This record gives sequence, C-alpha cells and structure tokens, in this order.
Amino acid sequence: MVTADTAQPYPPGTVWQWRALRSDVEKSCELRLYWEANGDPISDDFTPEEEDAPALWSRWVRSLHKPDGFHPDLGPGWVPISWYVIGDDAFESAPFAVYPSSWPSAHEDFLSFFSRPSHTTTGEPVNWARLPVEDKLWRPGRADKGGFIQEVLGWKPSALQPAAHMPSMARAAGAWWPDTEPL
Repeated sequence: MVTADTAQPYPPGTVWQWRALRSDVEKSCELRLYWEANGDPISDDFTPEEEDAPALWSRWVRSLHKPDGFHPDLGPGWVPISWYVIGDDAFESAPFAVYPSSWPSAHEDFLSFFSRPSHTTTGEPVNWARLPVEDKLWRPGRADKGGFIQEVLGWKPSALQPAAHMPSMARAAGAWWPDTEPL
C-alpha cells in the first residue's frame, strides 16, 4: 500500500547492501539515480566560467535539431533520458529504464552484475522508483555534466522518466526554444 512515506524518495543516509553476482563480494552504500538527457555531455567541453548555463542551453538546444537528437519513437521535441545507479560503490545502468526502440536492446544494467539491494537495517528490497534523483548543477564551483538543463529550467526528471518534451519544459520555464525569443 502506498503511503505518504512510501511515495517519497528514500531519505539521505539510507544505506543499501548487495552482492556481486560473479564474486559474491558484498557492497554497501547510499544509492541515487543519475540522469543524462540525450546530448547533455556537450557540457564536457566547457566550464561555467567559460559558458554560463543559458548559453550552454542554447548550444544544446541547437545540437538537438539533428537526425539523432530527438526520441526516434516519440518525435521532435522529445529528448530521451538515460539512467544510472550511482553511489560510492556503484555506477551501472539503472534497471527498468526504458530506452528508444532503435537503441541497443541487449543492454546490461545493475542487476546484470549485482543482486537486488536491500536496506541494511530493515532488509527491505529497494524500490528503484524511490531512489533519490541526483541534482545536476552548472555554476562556478560545481559543473555537473548536463547541469545547465536543471539550472535553466529549474527542473530535473522524475525517477526513471524515459523522455521529456523539452519545448514544453522550455516554455514553462521561460527559457529559449527555437520558436520563442532568445534568453
């Protein structure tokens, strides 16, 4: 049964334990979901001091207008989102993430290598949809890959959200999109 507590992300300090399937080595740490919007690694070539979030947003939006920029199944404006499980002892593709049909389907994820994590105190199995979603920022002192998106929109995706309609998000935030005024 869903309650107010179970409808929220796990609180900070929630530690999970799991085992490596091949070696039976046990691991434990806090886990989070890390998101990557298609093309957001464009920020790898810049720092916030060189290119602020609105300028990087404009570069990224322009870069999406190419054959593989938008979600091939959903169409123009829809940007696919990739998901990863991260923590001190983890960085793997997230299980149960949905990807475009044209992307490789034989894709390995966390559960290809590890057992399902359980809470270190209660033994409760992880609910992947309740893992906290990483905040990604783009400002002096903190330059997260793709952080310009969250900085410009004031938005990040919900856990395991497969795509976002960026023209709608841009208009809602007052951000530039090709059919709106520049920032």
